[in-house]
Amino acid sequence: MEIVVQSFPDCYSVGFVSWSVFEVAELWQKALVRVQTSVDVPGFRKGRAPFEIIEQRYEDVIKEEVEKIALQEGMHTLRAEHNLMALYDYKVASEVSKNAPLRVVFYFGREVVVNRGLDSLKLSTVEYEKVELTEADINEMIKRDLVQPEEISAKSAKGDVVHLLFKGKSDPVVVRVDDIPEKLVGKKAGETVVLNWQEVGNLIFDVLEDIKQKGETEVQVLKVLRPVEKNLSDESIYAHTPFQTREKYVEFLKNVMQREIDAINYRKKLQALKDAVKKDLDIELSKGSLYDVVEDEFKNWFFSHFKASVSMKDVLSGKELAEDFQRMLQEHYENLKFYFAVLDYAKKNNIEASQDKISRVVMQKASEAGEDYKDFVEKMTKEAWDAAVAQAQFDTAIEKIMENITFKEKKVIPYMEYVEK
Repeated sequence: MEIVVQSFPDCYSVGFVSWSVFEVAELWQKALVRVQTSVDVPGFRKGRAPFEIIEQRYEDVIKEEVEKIALQEGMHTLRAEHNLMALYDYKVASEVSKNAPLRVVFYFGREVVVNRGLDSLKLSTVEYEKVELTEADINEMIKRDLVQPEEISAKSAKGDVVHLLFKGKSDPVVVRVDDIPEKLVGKKAGETVVLNWQEVGNLIFDVLEDIKQKGETEVQVLKVLRPVEKNLSDESIYAHTPFQTREKYVEFLKNVMQREIDAINYRKKLQALKDAVKKDLDIELSKGSLYDVVEDEFKNWFFSHFKASVSMKDVLSGKELAEDFQRMLQEHYENLKFYFAVLDYAKKNNIEASQDKISRVVMQKASEAGEDYKDFVEKMTKEAWDAAVAQAQFDTAIEKIMENITFKEKKVIPYMEYVEK
C-alpha cells in the first residue's frame, strides 16, 4: 500500500492511497471468503460453494466487498500513521478489478491546531462597558409596573401608548410610540396619517383592501396615553403589589434587576476579553467547524434582510448586504477561535469540569429544547454528550481565566439606557 498525504489550509488534508495488483489480489481473496459465507448457492451448503462459481454469480457483490475492505485498511493506516481522524468523504478513483491497481482518495479534517493560544498572551487588565443600576432606573421600573397611562390631548412622544384605528376596521390597535412609524410621532387624537405597506406591516397582520388596491391606507389616532408621574405611597404600593411599603418593593426590584445586570456584565466582560485577545490568537480550524456554527444562524440572517415587504432586487443592490454577511462570518470565526483557545488552555492547565457543571449545561440544553431533563439525557448521542462536556469545560476554564484578570470600567451605562438601545 502506498500513501501520499497532502495538507491544505484550515486543517484540511487529503490522503491518496493505492494498492498494487498483488495487494488487490489479496483484497479480492478476503472479499471472496466473506461473500462465500454470506450467500446461498443452489446445490451447495452455505459457505461451501467454490470460489469460481461465486466469482461468476456475485462479481458485483465481491467488488463492493473489496471496496469496503480497502476503505477500512486505508482509514486505519491514515489514522494510525498520519493522525488523520475526522473523515469527511472518500472517492474510489479507479475501477475495482481483480487484476488492476486500486486507488482511493480520502478527505479528512484534522484536529484544531493552536499555534498561539491564551497561555502565550500576557494579559492582566481588560476594559469593558459596565451596566449599572441607578435610582432613575428603579423609578422608571416602578413607573412602568405601577403607573397606568392616562389619556392626554398633547402630541404623541416616545414612551406613549396610542390607540390606532385602521380604515375599514372596527377594533383599534394599541401600540407604544417606540414601536410605530415616525409618521405617527407628534400626532394628536383625531388626526389621520397615510401609511404604506412597509409601515403597516409591523402593526397589523390583516391585508387591508386599501393596501391591496393603492399600496397605502389611512390610520386615525383615537387616543394618546402617557404615564403620569405620581408619588406612590406605601398604601398605593400595597394595593398593587404583595409588598407593604415602597422600601420593601424597591428592595425586591433591586434584587431582581441586579441579578440580571450581573449576568449582563459577565457577558460584557467575556466579550471584552474576546476582543482583547482575538487579534493575537493563531488557531487553525476546519471550514466544517465554521459551517456547523453558521448553518442555523444563516437562516436568521437571511430573513432579517430578505423581508416580505422589500424586494430582493432592492436588498441585493445595497452595499450593506455583503458587508453585513462578512461581519456575521467574521464574528462567528472569531468566536470559534476563542472557544478552541479556551479549551486548549483548559487542557494545558488540567482544568476539568465538575459533574455538577456538566449537569447544568445539559439541563440548559434540555430547557432550550423544551424537554424533560431525564428524557433529554436518555436520547443524547455520544456527540451531543461530548459537546456538553466540552461546553462545561469551557465555562470552567473561563471562570479560572477571568479570576486572573482585572476588569476596568471604561464606561458606565445606566440599566434602562442599555435596555433601550
